Amino acid sequence: AFWVYAGLRHLFFHFHDNRQRFTFIFLQVLPIGLLTVILTSLIDRVCYGFWTLTIINFFKINIIEGVSEDYGVHSWHWYFTQGMPSIIGTWSPFFL
Repeated sequence: AFWVYAGLRHLFFHFHDNRQRFTFIFLQVLPIGLLTVILTSLIDRVCYGFWTLTIINFFKINIIEGVSEDYGVHSWHWYFTQGMPSIIGTWSPFFL
């Protein structure tokens, strides 16, 4: 999700010309994205023994079937009030 945000921000704020945007998308983004999908699909084929897309399986298992709830469900503010402070630890004054 971060890379989508970073890529769109780069696309709209760095390039001011539509030709530059077109070149960026078709000569950099699409080839790298396509290569990544092909390589990960081949790795999944070798490891699982059949063709699969792990991101679709992840979505199906964790979101649709709700298996992720077995590991705990927190309210929306938990990440800000307890999760992030415990991860940031002694660096928290710099993030405020």
